[in-house]
Amino acid sequence: MAKRKKKKSIRWWAVILLMVAFAMAVLFSYRWFLDNRMQAFARNGVIRIRPNTTIEELEQQIQQNLSPLHEASIRRVFGKENVALGLRPGSYTIDTTYSAHRFARAITRGWEEPVNLVLSGRIRSVEDVADRISSQMMVDKEHMLSALKDSLLLAGYGFTPSRVFEMIIPDTYQMYWSASVENILDRMKKEYDAYWTEERISAAAKQGLTPSQVSILASIIAEESHYKDEYPKIASVYLTRLRSGMKLQACPTVCYIYDYKINRVLNRHLATKSPYNTYMYAGLPPTPICVPDKDHLDAVLHPDSTPYRYFCADSQLNGRNVFSVSLSEHNKKAALYHTALEKYLKNKELKEQAEEENTMNEIADET
Repeated sequence: MAKRKKKKSIRWWAVILLMVAFAMAVLFSYRWFLDNRMQAFARNGVIRIRPNTTIEELEQQIQQNLSPLHEASIRRVFGKENVALGLRPGSYTIDTTYSAHRFARAITRGWEEPVNLVLSGRIRSVEDVADRISSQMMVDKEHMLSALKDSLLLAGYGFTPSRVFEMIIPDTYQMYWSASVENILDRMKKEYDAYWTEERISAAAKQGLTPSQVSILASIIAEESHYKDEYPKIASVYLTRLRSGMKLQACPTVCYIYDYKINRVLNRHLATKSPYNTYMYAGLPPTPICVPDKDHLDAVLHPDSTPYRYFCADSQLNGRNVFSVSLSEHNKKAALYHTALEKYLKNKELKEQAEEENTMNEIADET
């Protein structure tokens, strides 16, 4: 009788152990499936990790950008993969197909996807360049700026700090967000070399220019007009002046001397002694005055064939330019522009005065 009870007890314990083992196996399998196969996030997003990013900052990004579905699973996987000590700097595009395990692997093994580095628009200083790059990439602005002013570093690319604008060909570059300063400069030089083909170098030579001189003239055109159809006409005017020995007399070069802080070029500005003052000195200024884009460069390489020697702002104050063959014709158009501008500025001043008086009257009424 005792033996039967003992056997029955053993069988019960065996069943219990089997059930526990089965339950553990189910739990282990579920956790494995949850960690390795199940969707971990409710929405797509981007996670950016810097060298000093902490695990707490990462968790905050996950909450804000990805909306985690199984936080316990993510914490468990982070512990197994030792994520806190293995974070790799980079920009990671995470979608809803990612499991917790795949996500942990991505950010600890550096599975970055390229991002778009967009260099476009008005770039007038190396500070502008550094700011534009650092706002889109991991690199620090001051580090980037230091590199753009580093003579020894830039010499390795065939440029100097004063000529670095020539190396920048505005475009959209696909690069890893964690790219170093050197990686970024390498890419700039690669795009520069890709642009300056034998065909374009030959086109420059036909205009009597080197690639460097093309960049300088293109930078002036970039500051003269915002209308693409005008670029080849303006290039024609300046190339004609260069060939005939005329001074360029380009207002943007004078604005450059004053760091673009003057709204109107006056006679006192024209008297400034500087190699960039094209009213005082013939020929091109020493370096580009901004970063020209491909349309400006192409306009110099393929200018319109025109008889024009002069141009000035349109008296309609529409931002466009009007072109002239003779100086007398030009002077008439310039006089019309200045009259229209003075009238506009006078009306603007009167309007501002009226608005200020109205404001003062309203304050007086309230008191």
